[in-house]
Amino acid sequence: MDGKSKEKKFEVPCAELEKQKEYSALAGSVLASKYPDKTPLAMVHTYGCQGNVSDGERIKGLLAEMGYGFTDDVKEADLVLYNTCAIREHAEDRIYGNVGALKNIKKANPDLVIALCGCMMQQDKVCEKIKKSYPFVNLVFGTHVIHRLPGLLVGTHMRKVLVQIFAIASDQAQCMEACLFHILLRDRLRGQCTRLVLPHLLHTLAPPVFYAQSSF
Repeated sequence: MDGKSKEKKFEVPCAELEKQKEYSALAGSVLASKYPDKTPLAMVHTYGCQGNVSDGERIKGLLAEMGYGFTDDVKEADLVLYNTCAIREHAEDRIYGNVGALKNIKKANPDLVIALCGCMMQQDKVCEKIKKSYPFVNLVFGTHVIHRLPGLLVGTHMRKVLVQIFAIASDQAQCMEACLFHILLRDRLRGQCTRLVLPHLLHTLAPPVFYAQSSF
């Protein structure tokens, strides 16, 4: 990869940033309902270059806004996120080994959310391998959609309770305000499930969720 491609900047539309702020608040309410007696913990591990380190700090900032605390112990984590690198030698082997090691932890803790991001996840061959060999991974996305992390995590958490979440009126995607989402949040965000969550879930039903190539 040359320097110019590494330096290329993507400007996120203001409307998209505002939408992600709404998702961030929504994610905070989901987490508060899911973990009423504790602060959910995220383990974020970054591989590779200084650019990745910067992305990792940005990711941690987004997670903190949603209400996550942080841990270095994967067994304590409620979210494990590996920020990957495609440049460093043997990076792919290390990633696959570390993701594979999460299988038994996920088995013991089915609520654990496993996310993979970074430039390695923007390679088609890598995405296919994750789909086939690591189906317990919940979320995969690339560097150009980091700003969408709040919305992606809302979809990931809510997919876990899809059964009986939404009552659909005829052929319209309308919540009847008796869905599990409203029950979980005790109506604190009445109407948000129709406007924000349902459209998102309709595109994120089959794990893992892949947004690796998208810009917005």
